[in-house]
Amino acid sequence: MESQTRKRLGSFLLAGLSILAGPFLLIRGSTVIYGEGLYSADQTMRGMSTVNEANLEEGDVLLRCGEGFVSSLIAEFSGCGVSHCGVVVRDGEGWQVIHSISGRISDRDGIRANSVEEFVSQARPGSIYHLKPRLEVNRGAIVRRCYYHLKLQAAFDHDFNLQEDNRLYCSELVRSAYLHGGMPDLFSYRSLAGKKILDMKSFFDPQLFVRQPPDQPPPGATH
Repeated sequence: MESQTRKRLGSFLLAGLSILAGPFLLIRGSTVIYGEGLYSADQTMRGMSTVNEANLEEGDVLLRCGEGFVSSLIAEFSGCGVSHCGVVVRDGEGWQVIHSISGRISDRDGIRANSVEEFVSQARPGSIYHLKPRLEVNRGAIVRRCYYHLKLQAAFDHDFNLQEDNRLYCSELVRSAYLHGGMPDLFSYRSLAGKKILDMKSFFDPQLFVRQPPDQPPPGATH
């Protein structure tokens, strides 16, 4: 009986937050969670308000928390203070972020590319994280996979189905790109309403990603 109650509650939360939230679904510390997360909220390092573009490389990951109610809700549930993520790509002399947003909270649905400046401008101050992979990966393959999804105009994955990649929520896009870039599937997952959900805390795992301070010099730079 208790198991059935948990499953029904999980289904209700999954449906409700899918309608409201979109960018990703991650739940912490409630009865519908099975398993332990990587980090508790009190271990989360405060983010930054800007990104040092001199330190950007294609394939880097940017995380943020938006300023709206839905973003606050997702960030609270995630347990790590962020609500959205995307992959950095080169755009001529500038930089863009390829990411996925639900059409239920955006003017269009699915994959899109925005400038880093625009991506950052929609973040709450102190909520931005710039990540680089800890493990050796093929950055070119990561970028190509992101452009592949962008070209297909992949829709947002409202079903949160990791078994298919024709529709993608934001962290699912990053996962897809990194798996194609050769990263082992060491991401953390949670189960909600019988669905395997990517845990956003994976991006705070120091075995997978390295958080960058805003004044970090680019690789190989000398002072």
